[in-house]
Amino acid sequence: MNNGTVNKIDVIDFKNPANMKVIGSILIAPYGGAVNSVTVSDGKLAAAIESTNKQANGKVADCLW
Repeated sequence: MNNGTVNKIDVIDFKNPANMKVIGSILIAPYGGAVNSVTVSDGKLAAAIESTNKQANGKVADCLW
């Protein structure tokens, strides 16, 4: 989940939808601006991150989770 208030991605455990909880966070500020999209596969997370300079290229960052 992209946390728009703070530049981070919150990782949520939703095994029990009635009792979802944040189990971790990934700070995005070191990688650039806001997150545009996130995907998860086989325990790996990749995020498309815009540049803080809107005219510059963004980047994709990956993280093992």
